[in-house]
Amino acid sequence: MKTLRVFSMLAAAVLSMTMISSCNHDLDPDDASNSEVIRRMNQMNRSVSMDGDIEFQILTPNGLVGVGWKSFTMSAKEDGDFKDLDGTSFFSVISSGRYANDMFSIMAYSQNLSKSQPGDKLDLKRVSCGNFLSSNIDIAFATFEGGDIYVKNISDATITLRFVKIKGSNALGDFYFNGDLAFDIE
Repeated sequence: MKTLRVFSMLAAAVLSMTMISSCNHDLDPDDASNSEVIRRMNQMNRSVSMDGDIEFQILTPNGLVGVGWKSFTMSAKEDGDFKDLDGTSFFSVISSGRYANDMFSIMAYSQNLSKSQPGDKLDLKRVSCGNFLSSNIDIAFATFEGGDIYVKNISDATITLRFVKIKGSNALGDFYFNGDLAFDIE
């Protein structure tokens, strides 16, 4: 019985060391903190011209995530109370995530971009952001804190927008959309 107890304690110790080791792997000091990512975003936004490329990033309170879904409509058709938005351009971007609180979203209308030139700034209207799938209202809806979006490139089939530190904030914290993102035009 004493031998069995020693072996089980030894097994628990080995398992604990393995668990601690794998947790420490996730806390790799080479991984950038959110403040370091924001610093790099600022540096890239200042130093890269419209001819250069900036990798698109979504920074959430939990770190960097990818794009889960995106959409762009060149000329929106709205009915009812939103007829003032007829003919405007509309885009939406949703981050990847497994749960509702992981999926940060931004969507907005702007002037019709069909005659845009590279470098034109979007005049954002009715900006919505947050974790729209969350059942918690403090998380589902966020405050749009600012940032700019420019037309980087446009063709008949695609438009590339440059997001310059678009920021939203909700009960989970701050999130950012930054860099160049190409959309198929619907």
